[in-house]
Amino acid sequence: MLRLLKFLLLFSLFFVSCRSKNKVEQPMIKDFDLLQRANNDYTTIDLEHAEELAYRELIDSIRYIPLGDECGVMGNIANIITYKGRFYIQEEQFDRVFIYDDTGRCLKKIDNKGRGPGEYLRIESIDINTEKEELMLVDGMSDKLFFYDLGGNFKSIHSIRYFQTENTLCLRDSVFLHISAPSQNFGNEGLYGYALVLSKGNENFLKGYRYLPLQVGYKGGGQIFKGYERSCYHPIYSDTIYQILSDTTYGPIFYFKIKNSSWEKYHNSDRFVDIDGSEEGVFTLLYENQDFFLGYIADKKKKGNYMQPFLYDKMKDKTYLLRWCDYYEHLKELDYFEGYEARGIFEDYFIAHVSFSTLDQYNIFGRVKDGALKITNPELERVIQNLNTDSNPVLILTKFKHL
Repeated sequence: MLRLLKFLLLFSLFFVSCRSKNKVEQPMIKDFDLLQRANNDYTTIDLEHAEELAYRELIDSIRYIPLGDECGVMGNIANIITYKGRFYIQEEQFDRVFIYDDTGRCLKKIDNKGRGPGEYLRIESIDINTEKEELMLVDGMSDKLFFYDLGGNFKSIHSIRYFQTENTLCLRDSVFLHISAPSQNFGNEGLYGYALVLSKGNENFLKGYRYLPLQVGYKGGGQIFKGYERSCYHPIYSDTIYQILSDTTYGPIFYFKIKNSSWEKYHNSDRFVDIDGSEEGVFTLLYENQDFFLGYIADKKKKGNYMQPFLYDKMKDKTYLLRWCDYYEHLKELDYFEGYEARGIFEDYFIAHVSFSTLDQYNIFGRVKDGALKITNPELERVIQNLNTDSNPVLILTKFKHL
């Protein structure tokens, strides 16, 4: 009997200690508040009646920054963020981040893929926490945030509890904005069907962002991005871009108009579709600076998955559909080479990039060598002279002008 009592006492102590340990390791999720919509004004971007212009007609100036190979050869670029004169470039194939100064000199390469201490499995997105002066890498496979100083030196890891994320932005006061699949409930039925989750440090408070009733089906998240001095969210299959105003409030800032400017009708537009070929959803890749808003849509009137760029001039309240130059092989003089898809913002410039293979497909190198093509821009001429098959990409920084 005495042995039985001792056993029961030890078992109860072990059970209590396990429960206490679990409470420490898995903090309780607090009650969350819905992100409430603010009834503020918004701007309508009318794509149906947008003026169509050649891309170069709106160019104010272009800068070219060849990326050096001090840190090795880079693969495809997935994302570019800039801060205090530096470019933080997320590479796609090998899950690395390259840090460059504004001359194109590589300062550091983050290459810590693996399963050991301080190593990540896959980089989904990157951002800068300006409050703490940190670079953040989002590992969507291990559900962790990796933090580095601005020089690329490892600092710390923060584990994300109860949910998965592929894209995270640093907001303010250690609050993080995460985008997630709406079919997840993160162990909390109250969060089912929400696209955005907010978390703060180890407190693990979660706040939902309910998918709009106009959206069809429970499909994946949409896009969160840093606009001009604000954080923005564009839900998939939505005609509206929202600004995160605080931890509890959001408001519309841009509304897209196609045809009858209502979701039920324009998602059946005979022209614009989402880039993935879906019959619904019309926008992807959105960037904003102080004066302009640049986006890309797929155009069914063009062959293949044609990315149609549009530019909204916020000062003039004017929208343009931009035509890329596609006849480089017939030009006798070349002053600009346009970047096709933006990957970030640097001051007043939209950042695109170009590689040797892109220029070579227009036979630019051969025609320059034969004298059939004259480069009238000295900066572009230096780029073409020095670019080869082993070169890293060249950043193209484009500043647009008000017409």
